[in-house]
Amino acid sequence: MAEQAQISEDRISNLPDEILHHIISFLPTKLAACTSVLSTRWRYLFASIPNLDLDFDNWNRYFMTSWTLHRNWMYVLTAFMSFVDRVFFLRRRPSLDRFCLRCSHSIDPMRIDRWIQNVLQRSIVELDLSIRLDLDLPKELQTSLFTCKTLVVLKLSLPDDCLRSPSRVCLPSLKVLHLKYLYFEDDDFGGWLSVGCPVLEELNVEAKRSLGKKCKLTVSSASLKRLTIQFPIFIRYSGAGSIEIILNAQSLLSLTYFCHADICISYINLPSLTEAGIYFANKASDDNTTTPATCLMKGLSNIQSLNIISYKTLCDLYKEEKMVKSVSLPLFRNMTCLKTSLWTNQSFLSLVRLLWHCNFLQTLVINLEPPSKGETDDWFRLVEFGTPYCFLSSLKSIKISLFSWHESGKQVVKYFLMNTEVLEDMTIRLNIYDGKEGWKQELKILKELLMFPRISKKCQVRVV
Repeated sequence: MAEQAQISEDRISNLPDEILHHIISFLPTKLAACTSVLSTRWRYLFASIPNLDLDFDNWNRYFMTSWTLHRNWMYVLTAFMSFVDRVFFLRRRPSLDRFCLRCSHSIDPMRIDRWIQNVLQRSIVELDLSIRLDLDLPKELQTSLFTCKTLVVLKLSLPDDCLRSPSRVCLPSLKVLHLKYLYFEDDDFGGWLSVGCPVLEELNVEAKRSLGKKCKLTVSSASLKRLTIQFPIFIRYSGAGSIEIILNAQSLLSLTYFCHADICISYINLPSLTEAGIYFANKASDDNTTTPATCLMKGLSNIQSLNIISYKTLCDLYKEEKMVKSVSLPLFRNMTCLKTSLWTNQSFLSLVRLLWHCNFLQTLVINLEPPSKGETDDWFRLVEFGTPYCFLSSLKSIKISLFSWHESGKQVVKYFLMNTEVLEDMTIRLNIYDGKEGWKQELKILKELLMFPRISKKCQVRVV
């Protein structure tokens, strides 16, 4: 029988341009450009995809050898900038959905200006810039960035003090705004949010440092739902309360607050807040004034889930309540879940004191760090506050993560088993090696746990 010739058909190339654009838009732009060698049909398709993802680090990783990069990285950077120029030159699609540019090396500011101005003229929806510049962004470019009417997502990460407070903001469609390495230099940053960003739902502010003067961060928005504020430890400030924060967001649902600097929270109004993660390292005050930590906690009184990221935060709360006699924590009537870390017996005392304010808590998650030298092992003997109300009525689940089965961990487990009357489930997560030795260690721990007294007859203890 004669063999019949097999005629292959290129069905993918026969698809409409819109479908092909959608397919190759999932690739980094440099890899998408490689499709231009397939045939004349594919030659310029990559230049009109709806998303442009230009990452210099990935670009040189894919197409440049380490020897070439080490020999002349400036040559590689120049080739990358020329490639971006070519992409814009070949682009025929009038609109652009997403533009992402990342580069850890310094790029010519004039080219950056030209690229972004080109992008902003194409009804851009999402703009993500993470670049290094030796000079500030041109003022005209900053004005264009913060007055683009089509932007829905704007993420800016511009180190070296290039990102400053905008003089004019008009972003009527913006829902997500991330500002990283922000340089505080104004008396009031963020006062434009409610007017300039009327539909904003997510705000992430990470300040790099401020000038040696008092500054203010104002977050006032009726539409904001998620807020992240970060002031790293290396922020430069001029003294106590050098940065003032005002939080007024009636619709805010989630808050992440990470702060090392000396902050003064002068006003907080978050009535709809349901979950928060907090870390602060402010020094407790010696006078009878409200400190930033307690001021923040008072604003979280309606919260349902709280994550206290560091044991230091617990200790600071405890110290502040002892030192500032006129200050006390609020009653968290809606809180059902609390997550925190413990390291010292001081942090354990602070946790028990906090639990007195959580009458309806249902789930407690603890990450217990290895004890420091000089710490007493009898932690729960130091508790002089009696039994928190939630131990008697609502606390049903406790999860404890231990680095090892040390004596301090045993004391914490014993304390909760002996005092939590309605406890139904205690899960202990340990770093146990796999294999026969790990199984023996787990069996030994389980036998020891069976000997611990427990007040709740329904409690089931598991080791995972």
